[in-house]
Amino acid sequence: MRRSASQLQAGIFLSYLNIAAQALVSLIYTPFMLRILGQGEYGLYELSYAFISYLNLLSFGFNSAYLRFYARLRAVEGEQAAASLNGMFLTVFACLAGLCAVLGAILTANAGSLLGAQLTGAELGRVRRLMALMVLNLCFTFLSSVLECFLTAHERYAFQRSLVVLYTLLQPCLSLPLLLLGLQSVSLAAAAALLSALRLVAEAVYCARRLHLPVSFHGMRFSLLREIAGFSFFIFLNMLVDQLGWAMDKFILGLKCGPEEVAVYAVACNVSTLYLMLSTSLSSVFAPRVNIMAALEQNSRLFDLFTRVGRLQCLVLGLFLSAFLLFGRPFLTLWAGPEYGGSYPTALLLMGASTVPLIQDIGAEILRAENRHRFRAVMLLICAAGNACLTVPLSARFGAQGAAFATLIAALVGNVGILNWYYRARLGFPMRRYWKSLAGLLAPVLASLVLGASLAALFPVDGLVQLLAAGAIYAVIYAALVYAIGMNEDEKRLVHTLVRPFLKR
Repeated sequence: MRRSASQLQAGIFLSYLNIAAQALVSLIYTPFMLRILGQGEYGLYELSYAFISYLNLLSFGFNSAYLRFYARLRAVEGEQAAASLNGMFLTVFACLAGLCAVLGAILTANAGSLLGAQLTGAELGRVRRLMALMVLNLCFTFLSSVLECFLTAHERYAFQRSLVVLYTLLQPCLSLPLLLLGLQSVSLAAAAALLSALRLVAEAVYCARRLHLPVSFHGMRFSLLREIAGFSFFIFLNMLVDQLGWAMDKFILGLKCGPEEVAVYAVACNVSTLYLMLSTSLSSVFAPRVNIMAALEQNSRLFDLFTRVGRLQCLVLGLFLSAFLLFGRPFLTLWAGPEYGGSYPTALLLMGASTVPLIQDIGAEILRAENRHRFRAVMLLICAAGNACLTVPLSARFGAQGAAFATLIAALVGNVGILNWYYRARLGFPMRRYWKSLAGLLAPVLASLVLGASLAALFPVDGLVQLLAAGAIYAVIYAALVYAIGMNEDEKRLVHTLVRPFLKR
């Protein structure tokens, strides 16, 4: 029990450490990489990745179902049944890796007919090399899926999350020398494939020597796959929604506008990803509490938690979004380069599209706990398809900004309109009270924007030092106003709890 608790604490710490590492890599490594590659070359990389990433869907969400079935078989039928399940999953994912290799080879061979309209002959050759390496990387990922699930089932978070942190930090360390040697975007794909292979070997050695992974290829119950497929289907729909949500936009932009516009959109996506990480790292820690409340049918407490977490996420996201609104253009010029000026409005549109889904992120946990996640999965799939249809004409006319605007419209219809109706009609949440509670936070955010805009007008940002100073001053202004006129007493007590240990030290 003590080892399990220490593993859990290590896993939480390493998860946040990985978020910090990803942010650090984005802020320090990405500018060097963008300047070495250039806009067109980076666009080729992102276009190739967006296309090949659809092969991720071949997992069908089976790896998400592993933990549930492994725990049940091991508890009810013993180690032999669990070993047979491991053998079956290893067999299935080996076949999926083979299928991925075959389909990837077909896609790579036909890259000219699929992507060649906006590419030169030399660019098409690099795209083929990129796609081949990305397919190889994906095959390694499929093979390691069962091992990662097995590590999770045995709560070996320290080893598992340490590998993730190492992967995040080693990828730029390996790819940057290759970039300097002139290997261009191929170096990024080669570094990722090599690290995935090393990660697979490390997991296999650890599972074999330290955990003695029980694997049996006798008595495999492939009839169980039908039950697993039924459980995994709506997980697969969520994967499909995510894929349509970001990869399709890059794919359409590549066909309609060329790799330069894909690069502009990709830089905006990098900023939006940091925005997303700020929210999901907060809501994920409440998942166990949500499941307990749902099991006890404590609907009013679920709504209170829904509102409380939404307000906290709104406060955190409000700082990031308002600061980017004020200082995002000079930040992108310094960080990515002047040729990425179009990434500023694109990033604002993408962050606007994700704001309501992020402040209501815990709602997805509530729906899963209530076994009502099917409606959300189907609805978001329909909205994603509508988003893709709308992206075609808008991206052809307005480029990356048009694709981001289509995403904003789909989010307003699905996540703001339909999903908020569902929370009220099916879960009985008083959504007017929810939005009224969040509206009370608008005053300090707007006041902060007015003061921040005045600051930016008086002291124009034209260098890194000025940008950092302006950002720090704005963060202090925002925190002071939010604390004084935005937070309720519970939120102020939470701030006191977090700050008091630092003040004592």
